[in-house]
Amino acid sequence: ITMYDIFQKKLSNRIEKYKIEISELEKEYKQELIKKELSKTDEYVSNKITGKYGDVVILSLHDHDMETIKSLVGSILNKLNNGIVFISNVKEGAINFVCKANENLKGLVNSGELVKDVSKIAEGNGGGSPTFAQGGGTRPDKLDIIESYVKSKLVEE
Repeated sequence: ITMYDIFQKKLSNRIEKYKIEISELEKEYKQELIKKELSKTDEYVSNKITGKYGDVVILSLHDHDMETIKSLVGSILNKLNNGIVFISNVKEGAINFVCKANENLKGLVNSGELVKDVSKIAEGNGGGSPTFAQGGGTRPDKLDIIESYVKSKLVEE
């Protein structure tokens, strides 16, 4: 074993240690971003509107990851007695959707069908169950049309 071999082994070990540390910091950062967005839950709930089947929260966000959006939709829904939450998120030339409804709205509203429909408008795909769905598309420029569609299904008589 040469000095070079020893040095190379030590360097390799340090690099692995740094990779692990970077990975842990990235996870911590992601959790802080989620906490930051979840801290706005009450603000989002205060903007709820009365819809056909209960309270409705429709949000348009930008540059969030899906984990954050899913956490947020659940957090908002937990604050509604009887309601549905629809979040769209524009990021990197794409648009994603997450929709969640209270269990007691089964049969009245279908999150899966709603997300499937708006995903088609955005030239993508999506779907899910009556109480939870996600999807997306490649046309964030259709956001206004999508929001109007969601409101027509959940709010307007």
